[in-house]
Amino acid sequence: AHGHTALHMAAGLHGSPFQEELIRLLLSRGADPSIRNLENDQPAHLLQSGEKGDK
Repeated sequence: AHGHTALHMAAGLHGSPFQEELIRLLLSRGADPSIRNLENDQPAHLLQSGEKGDK
């Protein structure tokens, strides 16, 4: 959907206690943080700003 990768999907898991761990796992396994979806968003654009999103 919308050209999301697994990393895009993980970045959009707002409020999930496993979001950070999942993102770290995907990155450690070679996920590309610079890839863009069909809306031209990188995974970082989907992170929620605030306490957890500022990490």
